[in-house]
Amino acid sequence: MPDTITLPTESQAEAACNYMAAEIHAPAFFEKLSSLGIEPRTEAEAGQLLEIGAMLHRAEAKGQYKSAAAVAQEQTNPFLAAVLDRFRPQATQEDVDETLNKFAAEAVQSDELAKAAALIFNHVIAGGELAKDKTEENAKEE
Repeated sequence: MPDTITLPTESQAEAACNYMAAEIHAPAFFEKLSSLGIEPRTEAEAGQLLEIGAMLHRAEAKGQYKSAAAVAQEQTNPFLAAVLDRFRPQATQEDVDETLNKFAAEAVQSDELAKAAALIFNHVIAGGELAKDKTEENAKEE
C-alpha cells in the first residue's frame, strides 16, 4: 500500500509562515544588519527595518531595485534612503541567504517545531496545494 501524504491546512501554513518569520527570518535579518553596522534602537525601528527589507526583497526579485531607491527619494523617507545607501552595496543576496540558511539549519536540527514549520513553509513557497481547514460542519459530518 503506498504511503499517503497529508497536505498542510491553510491554518497550519499560516502558523508555519508566522513561525518562520519570527524565529528564523527576523533573527537572521537582524544579525545580517548588525554585521553591516545597522542596529534598530526601538521596536518601531525594528518593524520599519523589516518592512523596508521586505520591500527591497520584492523589488530586487522583480528586478526593480532602482525603482525602490526612487520610491525612497519620492517619499522623502530619510531612514529608508539611508538603509538603501548603506545596505545595498555591501550585502548580496548570497550573503543574506547564507545567514538565513545558518539560522534555519541550526533551528531544524534542534527543534521539531522548527523542522515541521520549515517543511510546511517550503511547501507553501513552492506553491504547494493546501488542504482546507475543517469547519465545525465538516467536523460534525465525520
